[in-house]
Amino acid sequence: MDHEQAPSTNFLVRLITRAVVCIAILFLSITVAVQLFLTKPRIEVSAITDAARSVIVIEAKPMPVRRQFTGYGTAKATTRADVSSRVTSTVLAVPAEVREGRPIAAGAVLARLDPTDFEHQVTLARHALVDLDAQVASLVVERSATTQRLDHAQQEVALAEAELARVTEAMDRGAARQREVDAGRQALLLKRTAAVSTAESLQGLAPREARLRAQHDRQQASIDMAEENLARCTITSPIDGVLQAVDVKVGEQLAAGARVARVVDLHRIEVPLRVPASSRSSIAPGDEVVLRHGSAASRRAPITRIAPEDDVGTRTATIFVEWEQDPDDPDMITPGTFLHGTVTSRD
Repeated sequence: MDHEQAPSTNFLVRLITRAVVCIAILFLSITVAVQLFLTKPRIEVSAITDAARSVIVIEAKPMPVRRQFTGYGTAKATTRADVSSRVTSTVLAVPAEVREGRPIAAGAVLARLDPTDFEHQVTLARHALVDLDAQVASLVVERSATTQRLDHAQQEVALAEAELARVTEAMDRGAARQREVDAGRQALLLKRTAAVSTAESLQGLAPREARLRAQHDRQQASIDMAEENLARCTITSPIDGVLQAVDVKVGEQLAAGARVARVVDLHRIEVPLRVPASSRSSIAPGDEVVLRHGSAASRRAPITRIAPEDDVGTRTATIFVEWEQDPDDPDMITPGTFLHGTVTSRD
């Protein structure tokens, strides 16, 4: 009997315990909810008024604005020279001051080539000219002698004609024979033949003289060319500037047309800018261009000219901007600098 009452008592205790815990939790929840409800903030309701609000107003007015276009290009020197050799020879000497980055004046020596072959050419050409001069002088003497022989032959013809006339007159009077008249005629024919031959020789001297004169002129031209080639063995700078590159060394075999040095004049710079082709109708020479290298404005200059054709591939037009600058200015723009420019049109 006691064992059967113990399980029933334990079950009852557990049931009562659970009921008490649930009631306590429910009471606590209701208490928290009531507390939250009682402590909630109250929203203040303001009265609605018809007061106007202030706003910032900007009055828009139509104003003319000059159109702007952006282009890109690389600066280059307007005056520059790639100095090349005009003869084939060996580099004999390069002055010590001919180095990259050094200034050079117009006419200064860049390199000296071996002139031996050209000196021989000048000597041979001059000897040939002397020979032609001798032939011309001999022809002048021959012309003088032939002219004298022709004069004598004409005098002999005149004498023979006079002799024939006397013999013929004598025969008419019966004082001479026909044989004497025939001999006079034969002598006259011989004199006339000699005179014609002498005249022919004199006339043949003119073509010979013309040929010699032509050969003389050709030989003089050969001398001038040989002397010019000899002078070309000394290569000089054609402009004032700064040496960008020196491409030769002593002992190097230099062919005609090979570059010796590049000289750049930094006083005047040109920038061909590529701008949209659609801007062609809005820009003109004289419009201002602001050139920038990076973010800072580097130069202001006008448009000097505009290329007549557009680039089909990029649909751009090319405008050219030029200006003078001082090479000693630390802010100068050097050739090869990439620039972007803003063109402000006059419209």
